[in-house]
Order: sequence, then structure tokens, then C-alpha cells
Amino acid sequence: MKFRMLSLLSIILALTVKSMEISAKDYNELRVFVNAIPSTTTQNFMAYRLENKLDSVVFHIIQTSTVTDVFEPNTDLSSDNYSSFNELKKSANENELNALLSHQSAPVKVYAYRALLSQSMNVNSDFEIALLNDTSCVNLLSNNKLISSTVMEIAENDYRIYK
Repeated sequence: MKFRMLSLLSIILALTVKSMEISAKDYNELRVFVNAIPSTTTQNFMAYRLENKLDSVVFHIIQTSTVTDVFEPNTDLSSDNYSSFNELKKSANENELNALLSHQSAPVKVYAYRALLSQSMNVNSDFEIALLNDTSCVNLLSNNKLISSTVMEIAENDYRIYK
């Protein structure tokens, strides 16, 4: 009887450990997907928090999927998008912002470019040229209306305003 109970306990323990490993693997793949960590890291499936503030901000920007027009006089300065932009400016340095210019998400690219320009930081010229030729679609929130636009159009407008 004890042997059967121990066998049952060991099976339950093995299944629990296996499910924890799968959860950690899924979490790692999510972080690679949002470019919070590089995809070339060794496969360590131990679960860990988004320890970097920048990871959290980038993840939040990806979730919102729109860009706020901060130059409109009627812009809601308390919106989530605007606060994400301010957090990005505070938490990222010049190298991190330049790296975000090649991110998969169009809003992340736009906000990173704006953050670089608004803080008068050096912009990587290769990434800037790629950004000014990027025809990825992005929604622009202006005067409480969603306007379909491209990364190129928004980046050109930001360049004219900040330079």
C-alpha cells in the first residue's frame, strides 16, 4: 500500500515539475517574441519576472498598438499611450532606443524614434533610413480619432517637428 502511495505521489510530482517547465518555456518564448530578450540566449527555462522596466514598457506599447499624436493641442496627456511614451523616455538610454528602432512592432519603433529626437540623442543613421522607408501600418490617435498611417509618414512628421 505504501509503495502504491509513493508511486502515485512521484507521478504527481513529476507532472507538476513538467507543467512548471512548460510554463517557463512559454514565458521565455513570449519574451523573445516581444524582443525583451535576444533570441540567441541559451535555452534556460527557469521562470523569471520582467525585471527590466524597459521590458515592461515595450510590452505595454505592443499591447496598445496605437501611437498618440503628441503634437495635437487636444491630446489627452493622461492616456496610457502618452504615459508609455514618457516611461520609455525615462527608462531607456540612447543605445536601447536605437536598438528599438529595429523592433517588430510599429508603435515601438515610432515611440523610440520620438524619444531619441525629443531628447536630442544621436540616432543610428542606418536604422533612421530604414525607419523613414518603413511602410508598416500603424494607427495614429489624433483628436480622439484613429487614423490609419504608416511608420514612414509619422517618422517624417516627427523629424520635421524635432529637427
